[in-house]
Amino acid sequence: MLPIRLGTVNADGPQELYVFTLTRKGRVETTNYRTTKLPTGMDLPVFVKGEFGDFYRAMFDQQVQKEDMRAVFVEYAWDMGWCDPCAANPLSADELRQLGVFWLPTSGPPLPTWPMGVLPAPAQDVFLTRLHVRYDAAHFPEDLTFQETADRTNFQGRYVLRHPWQGTETCREAEEYRTNLPQRWEQEARTLAALTGWHVEDIRKKCLSNGATADPAKMVAEAVERLTRSHSSPRRGSSFACTLAGETLAVAEGIETTLAMRLAAQAGRLPGRSAVQTGGMFP
Repeated sequence: MLPIRLGTVNADGPQELYVFTLTRKGRVETTNYRTTKLPTGMDLPVFVKGEFGDFYRAMFDQQVQKEDMRAVFVEYAWDMGWCDPCAANPLSADELRQLGVFWLPTSGPPLPTWPMGVLPAPAQDVFLTRLHVRYDAAHFPEDLTFQETADRTNFQGRYVLRHPWQGTETCREAEEYRTNLPQRWEQEARTLAALTGWHVEDIRKKCLSNGATADPAKMVAEAVERLTRSHSSPRRGSSFACTLAGETLAVAEGIETTLAMRLAAQAGRLPGRSAVQTGGMFP
């Protein structure tokens, strides 16, 4: 049991608590409050690398609000005998003993350590859990109680930043890759907005100002040009319209109205103009 109620008596607003546990069997969780894992594995815009502190705080704020400040969050859970991949080298046997891990052998050669990315050393038989909780007197009426589980599944909050390929090849695969980039960037922006509560328009602007993506306007114009060449036949006009709308809709939403109108005029010289406009690509 971990007493937290006493700290709420004279607290000025919610408090942050981090709990690190070292156990033999597996992950630790609370028994009297919901324990949940933070979102992980999302693709995000590359500019987040330079603003990771702000991102993480905003993301955690959103998760606390989602759970009505009544949950304990797992930020990290890892078997100290495994490192594929890991954020840092696992704790050594000496470090674990200094932290109170009494069940490690005290005789014999020390267990080896290894750099990140190399196959793991023999298991340390220790599992590390990091919990994060934001609490106040109204939402946490009881002290925290814990239990050790048999779950040894590794977990960490991981957020993927995909830098766009900058090659100049013009093969079909390269063209398809460039065509799909705006849709990918838009999805990353929307994912970041959902995680943090930030306005998606502000995120789009940061993507451009930080050089994380190519200019969406240029991408749309290039898509129009490529599709013009590949759909020059009148009988393929409807196919062109659908393809153009599908490939550029996400980007067009973030472009100034005057630019969108100019692109619409350009599309008007091509088969399927009405289909593109009614498809919702332009206002």
